[in-house]
Amino acid sequence: MIRNYFLTAWRNLRSNRLNAFINVAGLTVAFTVCILLFLMVHFEFSFDKFQKNSGSLYMAYNLSHTPDGDEKGEAFGYPAAPEFKSEVPGIIRSTRTRS
Repeated sequence: MIRNYFLTAWRNLRSNRLNAFINVAGLTVAFTVCILLFLMVHFEFSFDKFQKNSGSLYMAYNLSHTPDGDEKGEAFGYPAAPEFKSEVPGIIRSTRTRS
């Protein structure tokens, strides 16, 4: 029974070659994009997992309003980390990083 299904599918693929090629190419592109998307999400969520309290780590971003639109960056002045720590009571420790 399954052999008949495969034979019918094979005959349809051979008779409609362009349609079959478009379908197979579309599935290939879709699976490739899906795999790359999952790899990117896994990479983004893999940071700071070696830390003991990785669930309570946060990073501050600087939002700049420019004529071209809003830009998000990590650049702050040197005294920003101690100032954040003194103004926000929920911050236990702060550090400076370099990109």
